[in-house]
Amino acid sequence: MKAAAISVPVRSKNRTQVAARTVFLFGGLGLWGLLLFAPNTWYDESFTAAAVTQPWEGLWRTACADFHPPLYYVLLKSFCTVFGDSLPVLRAFSLLPVLLLGLWGIPAAARAFGKPASDRLAILLLCCPVLPFFVVEIRMYTWALLFVSLAAFYAWQWHQTGAARDGGKFVLFAILGAYTHYYALLAVCAMNALLLWNALRQKRLLRVLPAAAVQLLSYAPWGYFLVSRVKTVAHGYWIAQSPVLYLVLLLAMGGSVLLAYLVRKDEKFAAASRAAAGVLVLALGAALLFSAFVRPIFVPRYLLPFLGLFLFQLCALWQGLPQKGRRALFLLWCIGFAVCQGLILFRFYAPQNQLLQAECARLTPQDTVVVSDCAAAGPLAVQAEAAPLYWVDNQDPLNPLAFSERARFLTNVNSLPALPGGRLLVVDTPNSALRETLLQKGYRDCTAPRTARLPYTFWETFTYTWMER
Repeated sequence: MKAAAISVPVRSKNRTQVAARTVFLFGGLGLWGLLLFAPNTWYDESFTAAAVTQPWEGLWRTACADFHPPLYYVLLKSFCTVFGDSLPVLRAFSLLPVLLLGLWGIPAAARAFGKPASDRLAILLLCCPVLPFFVVEIRMYTWALLFVSLAAFYAWQWHQTGAARDGGKFVLFAILGAYTHYYALLAVCAMNALLLWNALRQKRLLRVLPAAAVQLLSYAPWGYFLVSRVKTVAHGYWIAQSPVLYLVLLLAMGGSVLLAYLVRKDEKFAAASRAAAGVLVLALGAALLFSAFVRPIFVPRYLLPFLGLFLFQLCALWQGLPQKGRRALFLLWCIGFAVCQGLILFRFYAPQNQLLQAECARLTPQDTVVVSDCAAAGPLAVQAEAAPLYWVDNQDPLNPLAFSERARFLTNVNSLPALPGGRLLVVDTPNSALRETLLQKGYRDCTAPRTARLPYTFWETFTYTWMER
């Protein structure tokens, strides 16, 4: 009798977990699978794609010179070594951590907070309106989301249970997150600060200090590069001052605090939501102070590592709503996802994206592509493989035709002292005078300038012209 009473629920529980994971896996592939085959890339994605095609030595030099930690590049290079480096493979690597978060994190949440909460968290993750914009982007943001979410979960579990196993998992994911993105590093520092503060209050500091020491020692090899990046950014960075960015940061922190305040009925959820808000406020507050008094270092996509914390807070709020409130939240969430999914599908597969591909198909090795803006350089780095591609460096006011190697990103391209004599495909932006300068240099138009929208955007335009001397 006793054996039967124990074994049946265990088998039932296992079957439920397998079913939940299967639904999440195929649901994620169904919702996001179409995005894997987008043919174009934007500038940062092209940078990543070029980085992982290098030998390991070149990749490491690139990672050390980049403004982000190296782990993502190392993981992606390893993945491409096995599966190749086509665009769908590169995009699939960014989808993988979201699927892992559901397959690993959702069952873990069920054990900690109950199955109803984990089901709602799965729905919030699958139908998150923000994810379509990042889930297949060839960058490190979804991996930072995975590591920060799991680090936060196991930090909370460790705080609740005191189990060394949970503390070890927190340390592991904290280190992985810190080596993936610097905003993930801010999140990890905030988690450690809260754990240390709580341990100090409870006079259990010795339980937490070894974990903090292990993280510090593990990050020490990257310490020199971190300090170097801080110094470089302090002297100049590409992000411009904008009141909108500060407003977004304040709204993110205020929204998290508001969600924590609204969760009151269940103390377990309320306490966890307050802890999530503490991590967000500490990490984003540090970014806000640095941006205000040193140099702006924030753009909205840097919030993605914190998305798991936001979703948990929303799940905690959902848990305490009445039935009508739950239905309304679910409906609004699904509508938001459908709108964003439609926008991103249009962004990926709109007719405007085929225009550059058609022009690049006409290129021969004797032609040259000249581009004046990074927004156009991204898709051209993928499409214009048949001809040399150069970026006119407008930072040199004395020479409006100073060619930079940035257009080919990381390949060995010599800057041209003068333009070659063959045909040019000139890709210009409205705020550049590249075509006019080429006309002054003795080139003439082979085709009339035509204006179109850039791939991946709804508002930016570019002008393309075939020219020859």
